[in-house]
Amino acid sequence: MLKRSLKLLIIALITIFISRCLWAGDWNYTDYMSTPRHKHTATLLTNGKLLITGGGYYSSSWIVIYLCEVYDTSTNTWSSTDSMHTSREWHTATLLPNGKVLVTGGFGGFGYPRSCEIYDTITDSWAITDSLSIRREGHTATLLPNGKVLVVGGGPYISSCEVYDTSTNIWTTTGSLHTSRYGHTATLLQDGSVFVTGGFCPGVSITSHCEIYDTTTGAWSYTDSMKTNREGHTATLLPDGKVLVVGGYGYDNGGNLATFSSCEIYDPLADTWSYMDLMSADRYAHTATLVPNDKLLITGGSHYNGSFWDVLSSCEIYDLSTNTWSDIESMNKQRTGHTATLLSEGKVIVVGGTNETSCEIYTPPTGVEEDREEDRMGYSFIIRNCQDPFGSSVQFEYILPEQEEVKLNIYNIIGERVRMLVNSNQIRGYYEVHWNKIDEAGKKLPGGIYFVRFKAGKFIDTKKFLILE
Repeated sequence: MLKRSLKLLIIALITIFISRCLWAGDWNYTDYMSTPRHKHTATLLTNGKLLITGGGYYSSSWIVIYLCEVYDTSTNTWSSTDSMHTSREWHTATLLPNGKVLVTGGFGGFGYPRSCEIYDTITDSWAITDSLSIRREGHTATLLPNGKVLVVGGGPYISSCEVYDTSTNIWTTTGSLHTSRYGHTATLLQDGSVFVTGGFCPGVSITSHCEIYDTTTGAWSYTDSMKTNREGHTATLLPDGKVLVVGGYGYDNGGNLATFSSCEIYDPLADTWSYMDLMSADRYAHTATLVPNDKLLITGGSHYNGSFWDVLSSCEIYDLSTNTWSDIESMNKQRTGHTATLLSEGKVIVVGGTNETSCEIYTPPTGVEEDREEDRMGYSFIIRNCQDPFGSSVQFEYILPEQEEVKLNIYNIIGERVRMLVNSNQIRGYYEVHWNKIDEAGKKLPGGIYFVRFKAGKFIDTKKFLILE
């Protein structure tokens, strides 16, 4: 009876799969910036132009800049604008209710400035304003409903927070975080509170702890922690008031540093986190942009393979209505530390990245394309022998109707890739891949639920399966 129940469970698991459609759209280069930039800021101004501030690039040594540029969306051209008084990267830029832009802190190349400055779009000039109480980089700045700006944490390992009053141009301290952090995210929730997730923190190095700031009391309180410790992730407020956290960098179950493809969603009403569908790639320092038709666009980022970093050009779309990911056309350049900004008509402009002056624009389709039969025709992917979860190996079989770039990866239940089985260009034909349940470090994997993801061209298939010890 137990054996029969086990077989039924396994059959149920392997018949659950996610078929991802291709959400169309095009990437096209636009005018180049005059200066390469990494960890800069991008702010869409009230006049429809895009302001880029600071950032850094490598030229025999790392150079941090104070130069700024403006992108004119009507002419698709860049032009120089007044420079900041201080060189900065990993700083913040906040569009204020009066149309001006407040820039705070960051790394200045030879130190961490406390100084802040304001850009006036009408006069095209920067002016120094009140300084932060302490030096910060990798902090966050959030425009509150009352028009003030909340700055949170920062490096190295700061718990203090302060508020900028736009009417007096003065900073005042407010309640401190319970956990010091930098490289975290801060999201303004629908009730006006500020939700902070993850980041670097002392002791455990990277945290899963989350906190909420009450703008009425100025106090922080812990919320439910994320299921995965993360830094360099993204957090996006969804139309239903929930927060979707994507990717990042942290520690896997074995205590090793890794980048993540896993995603989780926070429900403020229930104060709970839930895992969502996996991305096709694990990403760090990527971007997440909410676009029309309830879609979330993810671009680029970095992947850590255990010894060095790969920079990605690939992109994905998350469909909020189906809670599934779709691969889309890749960018023309590999990018990390770049910015992505939603423009009119649902277009998204991606700017810079490590040593990049290039920029490109994503134009979404006029509508969502259905999963086309011709994209699946002739392809086949099955797990042959997972009806024996106690067996020494698992056999995957697939058929290619034409030559394709093929990827076959194994992921654990929290979305960490544990083994890459195939990553190559293969000619048409029938293939078998035998996997001995060993991870990329050469260790035997524990029992549990795993995912296998097969990608050949536009054909993608993800299945669950069970391993028993």
